[in-house]
Amino acid sequence: MLALDGGSAHFVHAPSQGGDLLVDCGNESAAGFIVKPFLRGQGVNRLPHFLVTHGDARHVAGWRTVWDEFQPRAVGLSVASFRSPEYRRLGEMLDAAAHDRTRLRRGDTIAGWTVLHPAAEDNFALADDAALVLRGTFSGVRVLLLSDLGQAGQRALVERGGELQADIVVAGLPARGEPLGAALLAAVQPQVIILSDAARLTAERASDASCARLAKSGARLLRTSQNDSLTIRLRSGRWEIRDMHGGRWRGETAAAITASAPDDQAGLGASWPADVVPAAASSVAGLNGSRSSP
Repeated sequence: MLALDGGSAHFVHAPSQGGDLLVDCGNESAAGFIVKPFLRGQGVNRLPHFLVTHGDARHVAGWRTVWDEFQPRAVGLSVASFRSPEYRRLGEMLDAAAHDRTRLRRGDTIAGWTVLHPAAEDNFALADDAALVLRGTFSGVRVLLLSDLGQAGQRALVERGGELQADIVVAGLPARGEPLGAALLAAVQPQVIILSDAARLTAERASDASCARLAKSGARLLRTSQNDSLTIRLRSGRWEIRDMHGGRWRGETAAAITASAPDDQAGLGASWPADVVPAAASSVAGLNGSRSSP
């Protein structure tokens, strides 16, 4: 998960789900100096899937780098319309190139993820409220990507019902209101919250009050501003998270704990293979209260 100082870029490596997926790409600078070298380091020459959650420049303005360097085979955009100039330029370029792209809405699927929001009939005043929300289950671990979903979008997501629970939730900061409001937090019941906020830009940093509220839920709160980029590996109901500074955190779902013998619950070592490796704009500050050296 790539720390872009308030922006966002999530890379998911899941061969069994139809190939790699890049969710958002950061602004132009972040895409060129962080996302591009990272993807090259992962051996990526061409992306099977590229998805843009909404029109925020911190999430989409680097699209030209992704297009030129990684030639995504399929591009996913929200069914919602956005006034963002860069988002519109991306759409115009795809039209001109007659490139394969999908307008995603609630109920659609892409690369193993299900779109929970927005619905085709939604019409929100704020761009954040129409951000794409994705939920996927990989190796028994449920992951929810909320992007910068705002208050009205959160309310619509909860009111529609459906399965929202997730073991790990990744959320950005909406321009107005709180990330993961009380009703949505109660519906998701996460064990881990990864909050994408900025280390340098005060306006893009989570407030102390927000952090205290989220931590009070009982979930482990992790923040981009504190741990930079991270890698999450998932297998058989277990996960391991590592940051760039040598930190490592491990955990498992309730189902995995029930199914495992005591001896099976120890030792997720460095050779533990990854079924899914999301790489995005998030950071980690602990998992289930246990931290160990790599």
